[in-house]
Amino acid sequence: MNMNQPICWIYLKNRSCLTYLIFLTGMVHLFSCGKVKDKTSLSIEKVILEIDTVIVDSKGVPLFLNWGLSTASISSNGRFLYNYNVAETTLEQIDLDELSLIQVVALEKEGPDGIGNNGRGGIVHLKENLILMTGFPSPIIISTEGRKSDALQELKPLKALFADSDKTFLHEKVDPENPHMVYGILMKSPNRDLELGALNLNTGETSILKLPQLEELSSFMMVLDDGNSFEVYEPYLFLLPVNGNILVGSNIMSDLYVYNLAEGTLEFTQMEHRLTNARKIHKLPGEVSDPKIFFFHFKKSQSEISFHLPVYDEINERYIRLSHISHFNEETPNDYPRPQSIDVFINIYDKNFKLIKELPLASTESIPGFYFVKDGLLWIFENIDDEMGFVRIRVN
Repeated sequence: MNMNQPICWIYLKNRSCLTYLIFLTGMVHLFSCGKVKDKTSLSIEKVILEIDTVIVDSKGVPLFLNWGLSTASISSNGRFLYNYNVAETTLEQIDLDELSLIQVVALEKEGPDGIGNNGRGGIVHLKENLILMTGFPSPIIISTEGRKSDALQELKPLKALFADSDKTFLHEKVDPENPHMVYGILMKSPNRDLELGALNLNTGETSILKLPQLEELSSFMMVLDDGNSFEVYEPYLFLLPVNGNILVGSNIMSDLYVYNLAEGTLEFTQMEHRLTNARKIHKLPGEVSDPKIFFFHFKKSQSEISFHLPVYDEINERYIRLSHISHFNEETPNDYPRPQSIDVFINIYDKNFKLIKELPLASTESIPGFYFVKDGLLWIFENIDDEMGFVRIRVN
């Protein structure tokens, strides 16, 4: 499952106005949004939604939007968006305060500063001018000007320090404040015996913490092998440095493991939801040889709740996380079915991950993609006539 497909809100459009259909508490409300700062708000159950739409001035440069900003990251100060252009091997820098493109930096594919295939799985801005580019067999760190850092050059050989040789160290991220500390998930494929691994590149010290609550993820994986084709459908697993924590979770459940970087403690946080289930229920058969059975179970799984990545709102000291449910017609084709519609929800948690509020947000035509919080507003990416646009939402 691709958690970063571009969002496509249902809208009626003319040259000067975008009109969004927002579904709240079972009623349909029309919000007319100007291109930059034409706002409207609606108070329901003492919750105020303020929504507008903004478009980035690309200065005539075609920005890389094909992957729905799945290879983008917000700077640690919230001012800039860095977008890795996979097609052109460039790094696009956007000023979010000015809503304009600042520069496009050409990156080397090979050579001393060569990034190879790193970055295709995503990038993370660390601090100052450093960017982590994910990749296998290990990530790299570059500057925003395209110079490769030697900070992670010892990571690949040091992975061997993890004694259990039949496990793979994946999903590596670094502590933004201490880039010599690398965190990843140790696992046996597929998604079995999961552990949180930490590696100190300076000392070679390692530590491992078990993640027993994630063992059930293997029940939500399915393989199709009919002799002619081989398809794998598995949970989306993530490891995310956020607000002084390392978060480990998946799209299968709202529950999270929270590793406190300052205290070195790991806690499993369970969520209770009222509008939707807190997790998927339909278990998958493991391996099948009939495409009809495979796509039947795929549709059943996609018709249940799926959770996206948590993002932190520093101003309001809370986490925001989108979730969605797909709706299909009755027919089960021998191919990945396209949903007829997708219901999107906003889930708001306090800084200790206690659920504060759930809101039905919209009915859309595709899965919400890249989003973040800036200045207390939730920004959700939208491709508007091949321009980088964002729907901005304030939830009070």
